[in-house]
Amino acid sequence: MVLNKKRVFLCGDIHGNHRGLIQVLKKSKFRNSTDKLILIGDVCDGIKETKQVVDRLLKIKDLVFVRGNHDDWLIRELNGEIMGLERDSWLQQGGINTLKSYCSRPYENCIIEEMSSSHKKFFNDSIPYHTEDSNLFVHGGVTVIDNLVDQKLFNLMWDRDLFEWIMNRNKFSYYPPLPLYEEKLHLFMDVHGITKIFLGHSETNHRGEYKPVIYSHENKKVIALDTGAGSNGRLSLINIDTLETFQSDLVQNLYPDYDFLKRVGLSRERSEL
Repeated sequence: MVLNKKRVFLCGDIHGNHRGLIQVLKKSKFRNSTDKLILIGDVCDGIKETKQVVDRLLKIKDLVFVRGNHDDWLIRELNGEIMGLERDSWLQQGGINTLKSYCSRPYENCIIEEMSSSHKKFFNDSIPYHTEDSNLFVHGGVTVIDNLVDQKLFNLMWDRDLFEWIMNRNKFSYYPPLPLYEEKLHLFMDVHGITKIFLGHSETNHRGEYKPVIYSHENKKVIALDTGAGSNGRLSLINIDTLETFQSDLVQNLYPDYDFLKRVGLSRERSEL
């Protein structure tokens, strides 16, 4: 009976890193029909294997997908809602590689025409945040002075205040600490019955770490899980109960030809879309 007990894992920002996803699922001995996987967001935009990533994820029976800002960009592309400079920014920040993953060749509206209905449903069914037991899963962060139900989707996907605060506590942040933030955070967690908050969105490897960064105070924890799977770091998978972490190899070892820095140098390709 113990062998069949459901385990719950959280996966950090994947950003098209299919090889890393395969590695961490294998290392954790993840079981598609028994275990549960929660995605912290940003499944797409990065390495050119978003389609393969989604194909693999759809094999998992119990899957929760928290929407990230990159997923939101893709959803808006599918709905014809992103355009102009914002669309150019999306393409520059990995969107072009998502198009290449799905399209025979990148062209205007190619992903609308060539993405399967099951993959469109996968992205459209993503949710703003997820709570389970005393855990909160959110891509970007929360506004600690607001109730959880009143949080704006934009802030849930894009906020970095909580991340910067825990990085400051761990001496990795470039920014000064926010006044009285810890008291407000503790109150927010107490009011909502939360003991652990899990974040993605902001890469810990930009601050000298290739592993999750954890803030801990008494029974409260905040865990930052984006370890740079779409840039120059690793993909991380964590057991939400034990906090045991499984990591992939570095991106440069998984994809020797992938140059993250060149993602900002795709002006010729963007001009064709």
